[in-house]
Amino acid sequence: MSTRPIIFISAVSQELRSARKLVADTLHALGYDPKWQDIAPTEAGDLRGVLRKWIDDSAAVLQIVGHCYGFAPKDADPKFGACSYTQYEALYARQQGKHVYYIFTDERHPTDGCGCEPTTLHELQEQYRLKVKGYGDLYHSTSSLDKTELLVRRMEDKLADLRAEAKASHDLLHQKSDQALDLQQQSLRSARSRSLP
Repeated sequence: MSTRPIIFISAVSQELRSARKLVADTLHALGYDPKWQDIAPTEAGDLRGVLRKWIDDSAAVLQIVGHCYGFAPKDADPKFGACSYTQYEALYARQQGKHVYYIFTDERHPTDGCGCEPTTLHELQEQYRLKVKGYGDLYHSTSSLDKTELLVRRMEDKLADLRAEAKASHDLLHQKSDQALDLQQQSLRSARSRSLP
């Protein structure tokens, strides 16, 4: 088990792939293990189960909130209603009590393109942006890749608690493992001493 906390990076791949890579590289340099799931249209089924596993294994979620809705499951989520996979990632993490850090991109922030989405999907994304801002959680806004990187570096103090939690879990696991090994060795010695004539 690593002492590097896993941070799940949530972003619409087609729009913010470059920004997500920059955030991942920055988090890695700061001592975290960044993970993400590329979402592509699929006929194979619903990806929410896969996303739940990734998020459950993460210490926190950092969501880059752009203007593109992204791909969505065919059916509305029973708990969150109609939402894209990217929106689902943060909604699920929040429901599970995970720390969710939001970075909102403005219109000047560079993107990798958004495709030709219908206007209704852009409107759904704008509604999500307003909803998240209405939570009252701390969020940051960015207009450039440089500012995005700086925001992640400035989050280091907040993220440091996650590293301390990961280290404590790692140490506890090793302590329990050492105790179990000691008990096994004591049992073996005891069994040997009883079997000797």
